[in-house]
Amino acid sequence: SNTAAVANGDNRYRVYVYDPDGNPVKDVFIQLCDDTTCAFQLTDENGRAEFSVDVEKVYEVHVLKVPERYREDERAYETLDSYSDVNIFLEKAE
Repeated sequence: SNTAAVANGDNRYRVYVYDPDGNPVKDVFIQLCDDTTCAFQLTDENGRAEFSVDVEKVYEVHVLKVPERYREDERAYETLDSYSDVNIFLEKAE
């Protein structure tokens, strides 16, 4: 799997979405799942989606929807098995 996760000390899982130049991308629809349930968040103006979950384990992250000028991202990302940040870089649509 594609792991771009870094531990954090903030008691939450965060997903950051960037464009190819490293600028944050707003309004990306992010899904965070474990074996039984999923949570959903839109990224904010900092490209950040935050998930407050009680259990520290590996979650799978998917990009469900991207703004028009970006390519859909079919990749599966994984968090660490502890609170962590996942960084995702989108490609621009041609």
